Amino acid sequence: MSHQPRDHGPAPTPEDLRAQIERTRHELGQTVEALAAKADVKAQAEAKAVEVKERFVERAGVWAGRLRETAYRATGLTREKTPDAVVGTTAHAAAQIRGGAARSSRPGPVRGKGVSAAVVARASRTPLLTGASALAVVLLLRRGRRRRK
Repeated sequence: MSHQPRDHGPAPTPEDLRAQIERTRHELGQTVEALAAKADVKAQAEAKAVEVKERFVERAGVWAGRLRETAYRATGLTREKTPDAVVGTTAHAAAQIRGGAARSSRPGPVRGKGVSAAVVARASRTPLLTGASALAVVLLLRRGRRRRK
């Protein structure tokens, strides 16, 4: 193969040649950087870890919202389905405990109220368990929020 000069017009000036050399160096530098980035496995692993973490945080937020909604619905259903007798008995027992009846020197009446509350609680176990589980979910969500702050 012979290299014969092609006649494409006037010969390039030294300034044109320097500019072309500078462009070529710049392109070559970009190519080398791209190849080095592909070969840098540690950097790729770190970038992937950041991506996975962001995706996990996003999904965790979605699931936390869903759990919150479910807990609120369960709480509402529990309130709707809990018989008034259980609500009244529970409120009365709570008032007695707050009033100091549990610390009185007469444990007989308190024990009797506790037994009657236990009987009512056994009779409507499902709504109470639902309420307790909803309360546990709400408390866990609050605890998680406090840890993030």
